[in-house]
Amino acid sequence: MVFWDLRSRPNLCSSCPSACILLAHPQPPRQPHLTNFPDLRPIRGSSHTARLSSPPSVLPTPSRPPSPPISSRTRAQAPPSEQNPAAILPLREVAGPEGLVRVHIPFSLQDLSAIKKRLGSFSADPTQYIKEFQYLAQAYSLTWRDIHVILTSSLTPEERERIQATAREHADQTHMTDPTMPVGADAVPAADPDWNYQHAGNGHQRRDQMIQCLLAGMRATSNKSVQEIIQDPNENPAAFLSRLTEALTQYTRRDPTTPAGATVLATYFISQSAPDIQKKLKKAEDGPQTPMADLVKMAFKVFNG
Repeated sequence: MVFWDLRSRPNLCSSCPSACILLAHPQPPRQPHLTNFPDLRPIRGSSHTARLSSPPSVLPTPSRPPSPPISSRTRAQAPPSEQNPAAILPLREVAGPEGLVRVHIPFSLQDLSAIKKRLGSFSADPTQYIKEFQYLAQAYSLTWRDIHVILTSSLTPEERERIQATAREHADQTHMTDPTMPVGADAVPAADPDWNYQHAGNGHQRRDQMIQCLLAGMRATSNKSVQEIIQDPNENPAAFLSRLTEALTQYTRRDPTTPAGATVLATYFISQSAPDIQKKLKKAEDGPQTPMADLVKMAFKVFNG
């Protein structure tokens, strides 16, 4: 009706005030007032169609990840931050149903390669080898099998047999004054003795005794290397002394420049000289306490005579 009235009477709009026209027009519904209206623009490359412009005031608490199994705590799978002697041990304590138990984690091939490189050659530098082996024994909680693997991978069969034989001799000698020390092959077993390394077992004590004997065997074997330096009949006494000094420095921890080291060097020089020179040197009044320069002069008199 309004449409036809306006069509037939076009002057009607001009005669009506603007307020009446506005009141006749229906008002749009009122929208509620919102603060912090969310940005409903879709995120490019996202499956979501909306994204809040600000994070929620309360974040959900993340769930705690489950504890990894014991098998994941091996050397190869441990994180780099745990790769240090203080944290990685062949015998590691873990929580068990009845309390702490020790679980054996063998050395990896990478560990053995690093150990072999650090030990070096026993025949070339036994002092360095003994020092590093003693460090390993103190820094790691080793088992018989760990020690066996280390010796097998870093020593020749001849070196290993000599050291173990000398270590068993040391055990026999120690047993005479200390009955708690096992004898022979009981102290240094050739096969895995299956010792109990748990807190209630005596495996740690037996292992420590074995290491003690092995270290003594290594030192005695290195001393034998010095004893094998013998003067040739036509060898200059000065050249022989040079070979002997080098061997003493290489195969033992003794410093020939110290009073104690000089006495040991003089003892070897007297006892391992050529037979005719040895006979003369044994007549020295002060024996091994004789200054080395005087012993060399006596040796040259026999050598040149």
